[in-house]
Amino acid sequence: EYIKSLRRHAGRVVAAADDEDARKVRKKAMAAESACQKGVMAMERGRYAYAVDSFSRALEATPQSAEYYARLGWAMYKLVTETRPSLEDAKAKLLRAIVIADDKVEYRMWLAQVLRDLGDEEGALKQYLKVQELDPRNDEAIRQARYTNQALEKKRESEKGRSLFGFKK
Repeated sequence: EYIKSLRRHAGRVVAAADDEDARKVRKKAMAAESACQKGVMAMERGRYAYAVDSFSRALEATPQSAEYYARLGWAMYKLVTETRPSLEDAKAKLLRAIVIADDKVEYRMWLAQVLRDLGDEEGALKQYLKVQELDPRNDEAIRQARYTNQALEKKRESEKGRSLFGFKK
């Protein structure tokens, strides 16, 4: 009788543990779905950074969801492509900051990165050189100036061997 009682009790304990595990799984799934819905609404409103955050939270709760991976990937793409034109705005704001405080090394480093992203290697190089002038020990500016200068020289070399119409001579 005692053994039967233990088995019944053990069965109830296992069932209770299973119920608790099931509750945790349901709670995680509901949190993931809620985060996903917030992400979908953010996408509809063009709030891509918030959508990326929401879909990331959904994936933390449900890492095997193909839908959440796909939505996160699309939100990341939209975040990058939709905000790309704002690089010109960023450049304008950084230039304005430098007019106000032209001795700030950090502002010039940021501007140089924006200029590089916009394809203005020469403008970026000028900023890196100015940073070196302001702070001769700035290793990052020295390194970036060297890389940028090498890229410019390589570009000039490749253009040197071309005719007026872009064909190799």
